Amino acid sequence: MAGVGAIMVLTGLVAESPVSHKAHPAPLLSSGSRARVLYTLGLLFAYAILLGLLGHILTTVLVMWGLLFDWGKKNYVVSLILSVLVTGISYLFFEKLLMVQFPRGIWP
Repeated sequence: MAGVGAIMVLTGLVAESPVSHKAHPAPLLSSGSRARVLYTLGLLFAYAILLGLLGHILTTVLVMWGLLFDWGKKNYVVSLILSVLVTGISYLFFEKLLMVQFPRGIWP
């Protein structure tokens, strides 16, 4: 992901302006994009901190809900259902099929 992000940033920096046809560095992120990037980074940072405390299932549901929530549509229920579904699928795949143990957290 870091490689793809670096390629996107580099191509954005050397993008040509359609009006002048000369190299014109594009802004890296608009203010709305910056806010979304900071929001996502904050959620991922919270995931790293809360994973050991709350456990894999609860933390993943909360973070996925935050990532899937669309602020414009206020779709609380749809994003919650999708986050539970994604968490359940990842749990079944990793914990049951691949036998990878995740942190239990507050679960017994």
